[in-house]
Amino acid sequence: MKHTPFILLSCALTLAACHRKPEGVLSEEKLANLLADLNVADAYIMTEGLPGQSRAGYADSDSLNKIMRQSVMLQHGVSEQDFARTLDWYGHHLDRYEEVCELQLQAIQKRKGVAGQAAGPSGDNLWNQSISLRMGGNTGRDTLTFTIPAEGLKPGDRLELTFNTTALTAPLTAVVAADYTDGSSVLASSNITGAARTGTSLQLDSTLTPRSIYGYIATPQSSTLLLDSIALRRLPLNDVKYYDIHSQRRLPAPAGAAPKPADNRAKGG
Repeated sequence: MKHTPFILLSCALTLAACHRKPEGVLSEEKLANLLADLNVADAYIMTEGLPGQSRAGYADSDSLNKIMRQSVMLQHGVSEQDFARTLDWYGHHLDRYEEVCELQLQAIQKRKGVAGQAAGPSGDNLWNQSISLRMGGNTGRDTLTFTIPAEGLKPGDRLELTFNTTALTAPLTAVVAADYTDGSSVLASSNITGAARTGTSLQLDSTLTPRSIYGYIATPQSSTLLLDSIALRRLPLNDVKYYDIHSQRRLPAPAGAAPKPADNRAKGG
């Protein structure tokens, strides 16, 4: 029994070492501010593009995103190596990363409050659920479903479902679908394997009126992963990206059958 205090001290030191950040890993506050600025830059690129340029003429939005990302990283003085090392560490400490998500949300709201109308549109974020959640593992949740009202959507609009993934070890499936007033439907899906900001997009037909939007994110992962900064943004008609409509799956209305409400296709999260 005389060794008990030493054993307890050893355990305490071990636990402290496990939660101590290694060199190069950003603090919760610094990471939250960096992610907030990356999120705002991503939203701005999707809705406005770069100053003095028309978004409808963009043929390579990935290049624009890369430019904006490099600018934000430089402004914060963070290298890609340190950023990757930071995300990897927080991926093994999800409780700490959820704190980052809360701080990030506060930072984004603060930026919107300061910028006001001068910041431009935020991309009409239609997401109506929590912007972060755990999936897989022992969470009891392997699928996140959503249903979004179609009020305000126009023919030809583009819907971008985006989110960050942390501790992703198995492919995710992301699906966004729409029902039209003529009874037909359309859906777009993506298989996601990378731990970065990702998602999928749905191009609405310019000749049809949407009546409901729905979809899901699903994972077979046996360990816990975290989704954060979930957003579903409505973007105006883009002449270049409109041709993505040909890669989507179109479901015609059944002959003689009335269209079914979207609520029968996707349960709320």
